[in-house]
Amino acid sequence: MGSLLVFLHYRQLLARGQAGDASQACWEYGGDLLVVGIVRYSHTCPEPLLNATHLRTDSSNYAAVAADTFSSELGILSQSKPRLITSWNLREVPPGTNGGVSFAGTLAGYLGAFTIAVTSAVLLPFCWSGSSSAGAKLFRDTRSGLQGGKEWGAQEMLLWVAAVTIWGGLGSLLDSFLGGWLQASVVDARTGKVIEGSGGAMVPVQSPHSTKDDGNASRRVESGLGILDNNGVNIAMAITMSIGGMIAASYIWDVPLRNIF
Repeated sequence: MGSLLVFLHYRQLLARGQAGDASQACWEYGGDLLVVGIVRYSHTCPEPLLNATHLRTDSSNYAAVAADTFSSELGILSQSKPRLITSWNLREVPPGTNGGVSFAGTLAGYLGAFTIAVTSAVLLPFCWSGSSSAGAKLFRDTRSGLQGGKEWGAQEMLLWVAAVTIWGGLGSLLDSFLGGWLQASVVDARTGKVIEGSGGAMVPVQSPHSTKDDGNASRRVESGLGILDNNGVNIAMAITMSIGGMIAASYIWDVPLRNIF
């Protein structure tokens, strides 16, 4: 997904004649929707095609992925048992169950998204209000974005950090919903612990109609349909949050979504 958005954004830069000009590298408020999906910093290299993205951040995607990682790795340390987010009564499930959420895990997820939001605010080339950079001088209107202009001020940056944090946390919750519905969580009946497949692959379970013991008889499905494995759930979440972030920005900034092509 990131590679596709990078390609589309580079096409836009070529069409504007900006692909090899570092002086036009800053990002205006309410500008490219693709930058919401991919915010990239470019600097001049000898060849235009090598004007590489030494720092490239898929903000919507990485905020959601970071939130999911923090939620999974730190949430499992919670003293309380997780509850299945897709069950009508939020029943308790073993730690590690796909779709299992806890208060501590949710907070950890938003912490992960916040780290991406702050990092992007510090490192990305926004067109700052009052900046004397060559990129900022391209705009005659020096008002900040919330005043109807094209530049980023303190208020716009605070809103950016808040939006990326919230969007990333929602991505973690979406991952939990998708995992709880579409990914099978397999539990070893002898230990009561969730079994994880190697590399995120599906965990085999013996069919109830099988007459041959294949070594999986002690395994049972705790939840999920088994349609996707962990990798498939992560990809579905990442694509949804990347595209959703651009759609949300399109609505808020009143920029036609067709501008990404």
